[in-house]
Amino acid sequence: MTAQAPRLSKHAVVAAAMGLLTCVPFVGLLGLFVSIAALYRISISRGQLGGRTLAFIGLLLASIGSAGWLSLALGARQEYARLQTGLIEPASDFLRGISDGKYIEARAWLDPQVAVHATDERLASFQRRVAERLGQPRPAPQAAREALAFILEGRELSDQLAPLLAGRDPTPIYSGGPVRFDRSTAYIAVEIAPGAPPMDRFPRGHILDVLVLTPGAPPIRLADTP
Repeated sequence: MTAQAPRLSKHAVVAAAMGLLTCVPFVGLLGLFVSIAALYRISISRGQLGGRTLAFIGLLLASIGSAGWLSLALGARQEYARLQTGLIEPASDFLRGISDGKYIEARAWLDPQVAVHATDERLASFQRRVAERLGQPRPAPQAAREALAFILEGRELSDQLAPLLAGRDPTPIYSGGPVRFDRSTAYIAVEIAPGAPPMDRFPRGHILDVLVLTPGAPPIRLADTP
């Protein structure tokens, strides 16, 4: 009597297919569970189910894909933490300091030649213009989904820098980041003094001008504040 050939495990087929689709977020993680379930079902089937190779392939691909997404997520988290501590929080502190009347501390961020002309009245006028359009600065979001949307929104706003840089020779160096306000998100850009050392943080003591960029409106510039 001819022995019946084992049936191909449906779970093994699904596991292999999901392994090939690990480029889609979370599919790899789900593929790990399906692959393990397929191997378990095959092992207890007493030879009635086949597809062990497909299940192993799915497990391998799902493991590689999940590890890649995990590395990407950790890298994005570290980048956001660097952005938050180096740019977002200092930019918020600078604007909040002006709002709280801490003009001496605010002037410490400016280039000494600019700070001389940044009177209390001028800083207060700049803050009023920002507050009239946006309200007060708020803390940066902590949830991963909100943080990602927050960064993408800030990058869209940063595109407004391009026309401001056009025709400027030498091209000024800008550094900044998105800041949440009561009414909207704004992108805070700063013009750095020539010869300032390279930096990836809000440039304390080297700022020539501060720009607050918002969608569909001209930037609010400290240099244009009377």
